[in-house]
Amino acid sequence: IRLSNPLSQKLYFIDARPKVSAIGNVLGNQGGYEIDYKNAEVSFLNIENIRAMRSSWVSLSQLVLQDSSQWYTDLENTHWLQHIKSLLAGTVEITHIIEKLNSSVVIHCSDGWDRTAQLSSLVQLLIDPFFRSLDGFAILIEKEWCSFG
Repeated sequence: IRLSNPLSQKLYFIDARPKVSAIGNVLGNQGGYEIDYKNAEVSFLNIENIRAMRSSWVSLSQLVLQDSSQWYTDLENTHWLQHIKSLLAGTVEITHIIEKLNSSVVIHCSDGWDRTAQLSSLVQLLIDPFFRSLDGFAILIEKEWCSFG
């Protein structure tokens, strides 16, 4: 991949997981992460897994259906905004690497079905105005979400 991009001498691996999760996967023989690649850099985004996201979503869904005198505190306790912030920060980092450093990026996580598609979709929305059109958005959803299950 790196050699296909003459504008950059470095390939970036963006691992959406927390580094501790990647190390745990290696120790448990459940996968690993990129190390010792020539002219490559690995970055961990520390985005929680689908179970943590789902738990936050359930908490948020319950919160919006109830009256609360401490709504903002309860919202913070769902951790939903922290998850959104992590996704957006990762999106900005990846966009910077592609647009400003002219480098190629490999985005992944342990299973590749939630954080990867979220990051990839958001980056494409930022970089390419086509995906912000109705037709482009439909294509983006099809190629990043439907086609990969």
